[in-house]
Amino acid sequence: MWGLFIAALLLGVFISLLPGYILLRSTGFSRANSLMISYPVSVVVFSLSGIALDATNLNGLIWLISFSFGASSVISITIVAIRKLLQRHIKDTPPLKRAQNKSEKTAWAEIAIYITFSIVVMMTMFFGVLGSIDTVVMFGDNAYHLAVIKSMLETGSFSTLSVSDYPLNLPPNETPVDANAKYYPAAYHIMTCLMAVLPASSVAIAENASNFLLTTLVYPLSTLFLLRSIFPDNKKIIFAGAFTINACVAFPLRSMVIHQLYPTIASFACIPAALALLYLSISSKQRQHIVKNLISFVFVAAGIALLHPSGIFVLAISALALICGFFYPSLLASKIQNKKIRYPILTSLILATVLVFALIWMALLNAPPMLSTTTFYWDWTIGPLEAFISTILLGLRLMAPNYALSLLMMIGFIYCIKRKHLRWLCINAILFLILFFLNAIGDYDLKRIATGFWYTDPERSSALIAIAIIPLTASGLYCLMRFITQKILNLKFVQKNSSEKKTKSICAFITVILFLVLNYAPNYFVIPLPSFEKSTGFPSTRGMVKLWTDLDKDFLYDQKEKDFVKKALEYTGNDDVVINMPYDGSLYSYPLSDMNVYYKSPIAFDDKEASKLIRTKLDRLASNNDVENAVDGIGAKYVLKLHQDSKSNDDRNWWDPDEWIGLDSITDETPGFETVLSDGDMRLYRIL
Repeated sequence: MWGLFIAALLLGVFISLLPGYILLRSTGFSRANSLMISYPVSVVVFSLSGIALDATNLNGLIWLISFSFGASSVISITIVAIRKLLQRHIKDTPPLKRAQNKSEKTAWAEIAIYITFSIVVMMTMFFGVLGSIDTVVMFGDNAYHLAVIKSMLETGSFSTLSVSDYPLNLPPNETPVDANAKYYPAAYHIMTCLMAVLPASSVAIAENASNFLLTTLVYPLSTLFLLRSIFPDNKKIIFAGAFTINACVAFPLRSMVIHQLYPTIASFACIPAALALLYLSISSKQRQHIVKNLISFVFVAAGIALLHPSGIFVLAISALALICGFFYPSLLASKIQNKKIRYPILTSLILATVLVFALIWMALLNAPPMLSTTTFYWDWTIGPLEAFISTILLGLRLMAPNYALSLLMMIGFIYCIKRKHLRWLCINAILFLILFFLNAIGDYDLKRIATGFWYTDPERSSALIAIAIIPLTASGLYCLMRFITQKILNLKFVQKNSSEKKTKSICAFITVILFLVLNYAPNYFVIPLPSFEKSTGFPSTRGMVKLWTDLDKDFLYDQKEKDFVKKALEYTGNDDVVINMPYDGSLYSYPLSDMNVYYKSPIAFDDKEASKLIRTKLDRLASNNDVENAVDGIGAKYVLKLHQDSKSNDDRNWWDPDEWIGLDSITDETPGFETVLSDGDMRLYRIL
């Protein structure tokens, strides 16, 4: 399986990044920079291509790939031609000194470090812990994600305007709900489908490959682009950043495990790149580069919105910090020399901007299209003291303090606050720390105002902090390396026996190793605090992955159930409609085993009348004409029942035994059903 995974990953990475890379290269970005921010641009290309192809009924993965490559190539050639034409007729200004102030060789070395370490972390904490690489975490939203991906691959329709978790080519009578196509920010699902271009690729392998790409390439390179933009002259901070981007368990690791917020992860992973482009647009001195960066920013922001709109609100908060903490001060400093005049104007501008931002924030918070999200209440609240400690010590939602990372954040805060052009980074981090704190202690209204755009979910607000503090923690690790190096160099025996360059390298290596050990390895707290768990974030989260993907456990869709479904397919084939009780694990038999089960995705009991009769009265098939007509109407021939033990049922969100009593009550003696396959309490019944 690993060989197939690697093949699907490599081919999928090439396909998913190339359109964006081509477009960015045509606008003048270097090869390295084009790679760093290509993913969200490719998202826009594939999403728009999917809409166009769906409108013309040209369905299929090959059509999507071909059209996207063709469109990006034509646009790129046009851009290059326009640039050449302008260079002939307009005297071009001298080229901008590269914002990152790095040679291409240095950039590729940094890329290699960031990708390599991210792979080590994610393999150690997630992908290498999975029961198998074709296994997925079966909690939260993943049932829906898998169903949408499977539906897209089956129908060949990749339009974000026509999304359904039931294939739209199914006859209407075969679906328990109205499978109407609707808008959904399904760019993540489209990009995941690209990982299934190999015929042997399964939906599970495609999803794991897509998540591997996001966590080990898209996110680290997006962050690298930000750090190179902010610290163009400090190689050591950029180097340190490679070891701090994954250092907070809240993102991306815990987001991969809790709720399976994969579209949100994809959206958040691109935010550093968008913020970097906005920063470069504001700080640049040459008009042609401002235009290039702004246009690229619009494309990246559009990609973020297509992946998950909540990312735009994250970007808005960071933009507020950038404008108020960097743009206004630097602009006024260059225009007004008199501080007595400049400071009142600056204060007025900041207050006016914050007021306008707050009004827009509240208007959107209460806008009818947003209410289903912004009125969602996540029932998690802790005391003010615990919330403050968990915020400052970066325990966050898990409430497992990260002392090493918190120390780096505080050191980095001091480093950045002393430098005027970096103070906005401190403001940015403070804003997200405040949002989490308010979410942790607040009542409904306070939680909603602070984090309503993220479902008031403490996991999401924790993830935002993990992203926002990266420039600070990278700066903090750099300061720590510099401090330790200086102390070592001051030792007399070192001055006599070692070269300064070699000593600096050794000290930097020791500092990084010390931080990594303190950050990732410990299982116990040095200073226990009341109400805090005894396991630190990374070991506990790694343990969750191991437990929740162990196919030998009686858990949702385990290996025994997979094997039973494989045998059942010998009777049902891939086309016969099989009635199932989805929350015994059979929900996953559609995307993972290709069985045409009736219930392919979670339902909220707004289903069709036939479905309601089947759920509640199927056991009366032989004596109830309405039930018989309902079964005949959907064309069902079999009934599937997997493990019925409560431990193997997903009962936390949807499970209500009374709503499924018609299925649960069927036994080997129930009239109207014939047992054709059995294993323990698992059954496949033929409908007579």
